[in-house]
Amino acid sequence: MKTLRAANSLIRSCAAGPGSVARTVPSSTQAAAILTSAPRCALPRRTDALAARASICCFSQTAPQNKKKEKPQPQSNKTSKTSKTTSDSSDSSDVRPKDPNAPAANPEEPYDLSDLSHTFTTIEHKKTEELLQIQPRFAGDKIGAVRVELDRKTGGSAYPLRELATVAPAGAGGRRWAVLAFEESSVKPIMSAIQKSADFNQQPQRSEDNPLELTLTIEPERPEALAARARDVFHAWADRVRHAARAREKLHKRWRQDNAITADDVVLLGAKVDKLRDEVMRRIEKKQKEMLDSIERSSR
Repeated sequence: MKTLRAANSLIRSCAAGPGSVARTVPSSTQAAAILTSAPRCALPRRTDALAARASICCFSQTAPQNKKKEKPQPQSNKTSKTSKTTSDSSDSSDVRPKDPNAPAANPEEPYDLSDLSHTFTTIEHKKTEELLQIQPRFAGDKIGAVRVELDRKTGGSAYPLRELATVAPAGAGGRRWAVLAFEESSVKPIMSAIQKSADFNQQPQRSEDNPLELTLTIEPERPEALAARARDVFHAWADRVRHAARAREKLHKRWRQDNAITADDVVLLGAKVDKLRDEVMRRIEKKQKEMLDSIERSSR
């Protein structure tokens, strides 16, 4: 009976807390009986450090999660189609420039070729600008086209040299040219612009007698090279004209398929397009002959 009371007392002390165990100390004989007969006391809780350590899950024990594979974006085909369309439009931009004011072909007025005439005129303007760059370097127009900045510090506007000075030949053979500035303040900007120009790349010499006068001595470009470059531009010009005419004739065929015009209209329209194209081609041939003759005369 004593042994049972001692065991109950020990159990109550364990339930009360670890501090109460120290206040009840049984004898050695009782302690042995208690240890063999009484149930063991529950272990104290783990410390916070042990609990935190136990709560950490190892990476190797984590169940793998299957990540959804991202579906490929179907943009590559669209991108390629867009790039192809862009390249096609850029190739044809020289023939049919995008001009909101340009007249458009109308199947209700099929004999109105103002759209084709506008295309021919646009091509002519572009090729004329290219031909001006092929003129001999010592030509007065070439010198007068040099861009001059009057005030470089403030980033002022640039003006063509011909608006700031007079350009005239200064000797026989066309190798020496004189630039007579209108104002003395523009002499130095003109000198700087000519020196930086890729066509001349030299510093003009100032006259001792006239502070407004500058002189240039330039070796002309070989006439054979100029003539070859000019022929290339004229050939490209003619090709663009033919391409624009063929595009208009293809449009007539589409109109015929849509029953917008008759078969007779297709024949008559083709004749009108050929006539307009031939007029432009004769003008191209005439300008080519004039320019080649001019290059030959300048080399003498």
